[in-house]
Amino acid sequence: MNNPNQTKRDFTISDDSMLQDSRTTQAQFKADQSTFQAFDADFKTPFEKNWQNAITAAENAPTDEQVLDVQGTLTANVETALDECCKCFQDAKYFIKKAFPNQTGVWNEFGFDNYDDSRQSPEKMIVFMSVFSTTANNTKYNADLIAAGFVKTKIDDILVKRTALVDAKTEQEVAKNSRLGTTQSRVALMNNVWAFRTKIAEAAKNIYQDDFAKYKAYLLPASAESSGVFSIQGTVTDKATGNKLENVTVSYGTAANDVVTDSNGAYGFAKLFSGNYTLTYSLVTYKTITKIVDFKGDTLVVDVELEKE
Repeated sequence: MNNPNQTKRDFTISDDSMLQDSRTTQAQFKADQSTFQAFDADFKTPFEKNWQNAITAAENAPTDEQVLDVQGTLTANVETALDECCKCFQDAKYFIKKAFPNQTGVWNEFGFDNYDDSRQSPEKMIVFMSVFSTTANNTKYNADLIAAGFVKTKIDDILVKRTALVDAKTEQEVAKNSRLGTTQSRVALMNNVWAFRTKIAEAAKNIYQDDFAKYKAYLLPASAESSGVFSIQGTVTDKATGNKLENVTVSYGTAANDVVTDSNGAYGFAKLFSGNYTLTYSLVTYKTITKIVDFKGDTLVVDVELEKE
């Protein structure tokens, strides 16, 4: 029997960046839809609506952080329930000793000898509380325990506390088991959005071969683009940390030529003529730098490091 494979992201940029890029491109596509439809009937309505629905579904899916936040809350609930069980037993110890003074064997029947080990684990504490409740309700000890001050409502509360721990632990484990499924569903939704985006990008390269502005508008984020698309490309990193820097503006000539780095710090310029270019790299809180490069026709890689101001 084949083992099921995990669904992997079809893109390398961050989810947030991919969704924003798709939102922007989908809005541009709506304005240009008739041109795309003339090229390929696949792009007629409801293509744009289906794409928007895919984006909305991906946006509404729980993020990995949200799933972890829920897991954190459930873990805290287990810890609280465990603490309540511990408190229940600690309160009972006084009355057990009062009812059965110097009777270590009886104390151990109530769990004195394995409490320290049990309180380290919710699973062990669940078993411990069952034994504790059974012993407290045993006819050999029940009357003496109540006479000593550990009344019936307190005895009944042992199972109440145990049940609360069982419920909290079960909810936590169910969430753990479903976490992968939730993540996989989100990845599938993201990949669906990306499929629309890449289909558009591929078509646009044919449709707008002679319209540079449109050609540029539909290019994928630099680290996701096909090899050979860019004339000049590179990665921008923080000089001190080596971290990739997103949203660095890289420019030459007029502002119309500007590009920004994606979530992997990558950027690229397409369809350049051979010659010298003065590239400017700028990002808030970083020192702006310039580089003069000589593009000779083959793809030129220009990686840079930025320093904090």
